[in-house]
Amino acid sequence: MDTNKHVADLLPDFLAGTFSESERTAIQSHLQSCPSCRQEYESLSSLWNSLGGVPQERPSPQLRQRFDAMLAAYEQGIRHASARKAFLDILDEGIARLWPRRPAVQFGIALVMLVLGGVIGTRFVGPAEPIPSTETSLEVAQLHGELQAIRGMLVVSLMQQQSASDRLMGINMSSRIVEKDPKVTKSLLDALRYDPSVNVRLAAIDALSGAMVESEVRKAFVDALPKEASPLVQLAMVELVVESRDKGSLDVLNKMERDPRVNDVVRKKIQQGIKLLL
Repeated sequence: MDTNKHVADLLPDFLAGTFSESERTAIQSHLQSCPSCRQEYESLSSLWNSLGGVPQERPSPQLRQRFDAMLAAYEQGIRHASARKAFLDILDEGIARLWPRRPAVQFGIALVMLVLGGVIGTRFVGPAEPIPSTETSLEVAQLHGELQAIRGMLVVSLMQQQSASDRLMGINMSSRIVEKDPKVTKSLLDALRYDPSVNVRLAAIDALSGAMVESEVRKAFVDALPKEASPLVQLAMVELVVESRDKGSLDVLNKMERDPRVNDVVRKKIQQGIKLLL
């Protein structure tokens, strides 16, 4: 194993304990002499330990029953499909033997069958009955909800890590949660208010854009806006607040517009926003 180069790509397997004792010793020796790899190891190790502390989800007593029922339905469908295919193969073979070879006779038979089918359809066949909803769809929905809950726990855990890249990973993962999760929303708002990384705060703003319909989220944006130090983050916040048409933000925007410490580009954006909200 060549440990003269960086070993960042080997760290997941190193933490999982898949290397031999000599390989682990070589990697440990490299980590002691390489600050970059050591920092990456400490960050990944922190995430690894946090994931290990996530409470284990215990399946409900009905989960096994639902799984067995779904498996039985799947196996029944496979058997039905196999039997149907065998029947169709036999039917195709019989039709091939009985079907006349002459094109004119084929056309005549097809025309008679078409007319006969139309008559039978209009006289004897009633409107199609709606297909009843099955218990399987409810089971799938419940399993989807359990998956969303686990994903939300992972997002919150990632956003509490020391590494900014881990927190960004958590924010990006939050976009996959369809249903509203109050804990995830709170974590995103905390990142907007307190995270030391400009990139993390910008990512949190983008992740919260769909939640600006909620008055609590808009209020949190307005409260955090004058406390924000980065002009880049201020621009993104002003744009989102104005797009939400929250007239309650006018007082804060007016105060910031008169504040000489505010960046000139931000001030111009605020002036444009005030005109749109009036």
